Amino acid sequence: MKLKAYCHLFTILAIFLFGFITYSQNILDTSEWKINKVIKTTQSEIDETNSNTFLVSNNHLDKESVQMLLKTSSKHDYAAWDSEFIETNPNKSYRFSIWIKTLSNNHDGQLYFGMNTEYKENNLLKLEDNTGEDLFFHSDPSSSNGKWNLLVGFIHDSKTDIVQNIGRIYDGNNAKELNELNDFKFESKPENLSLQIFYRSKSEDEIYLTEPRIDIVDGNEPSIENLLGINNYSQLFISYDNSGNIKQKFYCNVGGFAACVTPSSNAVEDAKTYDPKPDVKVLNEMQIFPNPTKGLINLRSNIGVESISVYNMNGTTLYTKEVKSISSINIDLTNYPSGMYLIHTHYENGEYTTSKIIKK
Repeated sequence: MKLKAYCHLFTILAIFLFGFITYSQNILDTSEWKINKVIKTTQSEIDETNSNTFLVSNNHLDKESVQMLLKTSSKHDYAAWDSEFIETNPNKSYRFSIWIKTLSNNHDGQLYFGMNTEYKENNLLKLEDNTGEDLFFHSDPSSSNGKWNLLVGFIHDSKTDIVQNIGRIYDGNNAKELNELNDFKFESKPENLSLQIFYRSKSEDEIYLTEPRIDIVDGNEPSIENLLGINNYSQLFISYDNSGNIKQKFYCNVGGFAACVTPSSNAVEDAKTYDPKPDVKVLNEMQIFPNPTKGLINLRSNIGVESISVYNMNGTTLYTKEVKSISSINIDLTNYPSGMYLIHTHYENGEYTTSKIIKK
């Protein structure tokens, strides 16, 4: 019995340590970037806020996140943010990443994403041309005006076999690669480095930063999909109204039988509580009941359903089923935690809807 107890304790300890190692890779101190330490900021307060101020606003998934606000103007034509310096090892590789959104009046902003060194001597070289004139992964006009972009840059170990840049800028709306960035590699000496954002503009621009990270690239770091907030089986899609305002954000299983097309008219709506009646005659109306539910839900449609998927609010695919012109489906969410879920339905006529349901 004692042996079993020790084995059980060892297993729990191993799981705890593994979880700690796996999910504690960000070597930056981000203790200031915590929701409970920053008050949510209204737009009027943002307008009056000085540059380099923390605030709480929505990120690319419309979730609250702590953000750093930088500002430029005709009198102050640049703004910058640097993390603390971290000690690096030339025998290891590192990934620098940060989310950024710019609001520019004249679209003349120049964005620099890179590093600072604590010492004057530079022991980093650009991967493709072996120069070390600057330490910027990216130094081009900003392409993120009004949209969130994920910037990802790499420093490779001094003995790397990698010869092509793998750093990228990703579109927060659809996870597509927008630009290739400059990778770096160590020479032989270690460096104390910081993550740096530098922005130059002569107009009154606002630059929002969130989720800065420096990860050791050893296989335990979060994947790019994790940084984007999606999983390997999901893709974020956005629909807009005629004025260009976002109507919905939802995830769709791009590996499924049906290609995902960004909806033009179907908004994410709260699934209503229906008393199911066989004589309902409404085009593409999905009846979901009970809602809220303790676990079991019934889905009925007035036309045939081709497939149905359930996602949590983090975008993880929980359930996917391909069916053939079935108008009644039952799903069991009993084993899933309480919260809100998205139900995405493809119909046999090629249309689709996305509804919200609450699990008690």
